[in-house]
Parts: sequence; C-alpha cells; structure tokens
Amino acid sequence: MPTRTKNRKYVTYAETININGTDYVINTRKNLGIYPEILKKAVSQLDICLDKWNRVFMLRFDLHQSFYTSNNKLITKFRKNLQRRLEREYGMSEIGYLWAREMEKAKHQHYHFAIFLDGNKIRHSSKIIKTIDATWKQIKGATSVGKASKPFYNLDKSFDKSQVKAAAVERLSYLAKVRGKGYRDSQAKDFSVSRIQARQRADKALGADLATPTPMRPQLVKVA
Repeated sequence: MPTRTKNRKYVTYAETININGTDYVINTRKNLGIYPEILKKAVSQLDICLDKWNRVFMLRFDLHQSFYTSNNKLITKFRKNLQRRLEREYGMSEIGYLWAREMEKAKHQHYHFAIFLDGNKIRHSSKIIKTIDATWKQIKGATSVGKASKPFYNLDKSFDKSQVKAAAVERLSYLAKVRGKGYRDSQAKDFSVSRIQARQRADKALGADLATPTPMRPQLVKVA
C-alpha cells in the first residue's frame, strides 16, 4: 500500500457547517471528520448551476478500477469522454461535478463522483446511469460503476425545496470525508471540482460602463 501523503487542509468534526449563511447537517461522526474546503467548493458550484439553469439534477455514483495509479489520468479521461457524450445526447455544454479519490482496504483507489446537470433536460437517472457505465468501461483498467441507493436529487430554484438541497449537501459531505484520502502521488489531487463560471448580472455589466467614483480619503482613527 502506498504511503499516505500529508494533508494540511482544515478538518471539522462538527455536526453542521455554515455555507453562505445557511447551516447544513453534514456526514460526520466522532472519529470521522470532513474537509470543509471540498464541500464548500462543491456547494458553490451547485449554487452557480442553480442560478444558471433554475433546475439542477444531481447524481451520485462510484467508479472502481482494477489497479493502483499514483495519478488521476483515468478519471480525467472519463470526465472528458462523459462530457462529450452528454453534449451529444442531451445538448449539455456544461456539467458541474465533484469527484473524490479514496483508498482504504483495497490495493487500488476508487472514486466517489457527483455531477450537476441541467435539470430542464434530465429528471431521472435510469438512462444516464447506462451512459456513465458504458463511458467508464470503455477505459482500460476500469471495472464497475457503483450505483448508490436513492442516487439523484432534483433541485429547483423557483420553489421552496430547501429540504431537497439540504439532503443533497449532506450527501456531498460524504465525498469530503478525511478517511481514505491521501494515498497518491504528492502532485496528484484527492479531489477535483468543476469551474463553471457564474452568470454575469445585468447590473454588474451596467456598472462596468459607469464612471468610477473618486475614492474617499481614509480617516485615521486613534486607538487608545
């Protein structure tokens, strides 16, 4: 088994986490912490997707392979191939995602994966899970796709579905857990999050055309 790489990320064992002013229950226990950095980046992408599409379909699955690799080239190839297939089959030009690399008792790593898709174009996992399975198994060394129970969530920005989002965030927090991470090359990553850009607001675009106001001269405050 490879040596575990030291990780300097902050760990929390709290039962909840505050993200952008909202408290979420997370998947922690006394001896099972999570990395808040991973979860916060994923929720940020989820929020951007909700803002852009109004509806988001989130799907959870796992990817298994037959041998150990110090890097994540297989998962990168899978992600790019999947994006091409989703664009061809569903007309999706962007997909949000979080993947986490873990290795515990097995001699090779596995990956936990969550994808955020345009919920106006997909609402159920029955068809897309077959696409994911076929895409993964086309890669040499890939073995199986783990299908979680109740694997998908339909989030809707236009309606009050805070309970659905809370459940989705708690599910994502499992991917941020400390256990199993670090067994990799020092240059490889334990996780990766998509980088979908936030939609530019009309008021921001207008503000860019306005003259920049003269900054006020700062006042000095004496401290006793």
